[in-house]
Amino acid sequence: MDMVSLAMPSRSLIGSLLLALLLLLNPLHAHATDDVSLQLKWKHAFQFAGFYMAKEKGYYEEAGLNVTLIEGGPGTSPINHVLAGDGHYGISDSGVVLARADGHPIKALAAIFQYSPLALAVLESSGIRAFSDLHGKRIMTQPGHLDAPIMAAINKEGLTQKDFMRQNTSFNLHDLIDGNTDAFSIYTTDQPHQLKELGIPFRILHPIEYGIDFYGDLLITSDNEIKNHPDRVDAFIQASMKGWNYALEHIDETIELIRTRYNTQNLSAGQLYFEAKATTDIVLKDVVQVGYMSQARWQKIIDTYAALGLIGKSTSADDLIYNRVPTLSDFLRQYQWQLLVGGLLTLLLIFGLQTTLLRRMVRNRTEELEESESRFRTLVDNIPGAVFRCRPDAACSMEYISDDVETFTGYPAADFLNSRVRSYRSLIHEEDKARVVSAIRHSIDSSKAYTMEYRILRADGSERWVSESGQPGHHKPEQSPWIDGCIFDISERKRSDNLKRSISGVLEMIAGGKNLGS
Repeated sequence: MDMVSLAMPSRSLIGSLLLALLLLLNPLHAHATDDVSLQLKWKHAFQFAGFYMAKEKGYYEEAGLNVTLIEGGPGTSPINHVLAGDGHYGISDSGVVLARADGHPIKALAAIFQYSPLALAVLESSGIRAFSDLHGKRIMTQPGHLDAPIMAAINKEGLTQKDFMRQNTSFNLHDLIDGNTDAFSIYTTDQPHQLKELGIPFRILHPIEYGIDFYGDLLITSDNEIKNHPDRVDAFIQASMKGWNYALEHIDETIELIRTRYNTQNLSAGQLYFEAKATTDIVLKDVVQVGYMSQARWQKIIDTYAALGLIGKSTSADDLIYNRVPTLSDFLRQYQWQLLVGGLLTLLLIFGLQTTLLRRMVRNRTEELEESESRFRTLVDNIPGAVFRCRPDAACSMEYISDDVETFTGYPAADFLNSRVRSYRSLIHEEDKARVVSAIRHSIDSSKAYTMEYRILRADGSERWVSESGQPGHHKPEQSPWIDGCIFDISERKRSDNLKRSISGVLEMIAGGKNLGS
């Protein structure tokens, strides 16, 4: 066995990965005369930007759909709308669990918001700092169990509904400001900006910080629509997700469209830009495919509803989720970063084995092997990023991190080892911490790789953008988990030419069958 034969699997794997990523299946098209209506859950805002752009850019028309967008408001029921007839779709939230448990034949098609923006706002002067502080307080929330994430967080803190006074929301923030309630149900994509504009000091209680990880806005339809028009369902989902991708990549254009055609609330540009940024943070477009849903996560949500006594018993998530048969292109788009990282790690493993075999077979080539190893180490050292292994604890304690971390943090690597001087997580921008923690927790729970982008604060106080990719380590129950990964500075260019050249160099050495050393 020679280096050429050992290199063949890597060449084959590289070719297969590249070919798979280039495969694009033609989208399904509904009949040209199909009329479809989408009932929004609230009034026009950036919250529904992807659907506006799908209509504006002709994505629905290309799919053979004539879509009518229906504005929502107080008392609007997207669930009743989807059950009213064929071609009816709606935007709801995790409350669809209740509707399904009550026997309504509806299904969740896609999760637009990867976690719920529903939270409680309290005045800074109230002294309320946590959900446990709500004992004996007045809480203004949505009726009809639409506030399940908030109730779950309160319940987790040991409070029952007897421990506070529940008020139906007036949808008027002045009830909080004027002291008519102590805590007010809000969307973190909307009302925080209004409170800031009014100069009101406030604090937000986030259910996700207490482990209540619900989806936010969901695209839904009826079982009959899926049964009678499966191609139309797929076409509507694909066109809508295409609209969301466009909207998030063209914020200025999207906001201008909303202000000229959908601004029934007379929202200011500042309000819309705030909502756009907050929406981008919870769609997690750069982490998962827009609309992605996890069966395991849905099951946890259903179990939470059962634990709160809102449904009679926990049921299978399969009854609620639309299980479209995925195509190869769906898989590649959803797991593109995981495939890239996993593929590279697999190739490195193959060549580790190759090096061991070659050493045993060709001991007289020691000098050549040492030279190859030196070239490989030089190449890896030139990659503009930091390699790390950390424990997924509150401080993200580093068991190892390469010296390159100092180039973008301003602190030496030794500072971060076991959080000796400071923890790496302490550098993460406050506005990004919750998202980073959520992504890492999801990665640990699902044993899947992750890639995410966030901001850090350097030693000199300046802000940098970094991209972090990591893979949870396999471990026994009695062992603590760990994460292996890389962190790259993407402040000037998120996918820098230097990184491409470095990775390309590694791959070229792999493809060329060069001995890499251990």
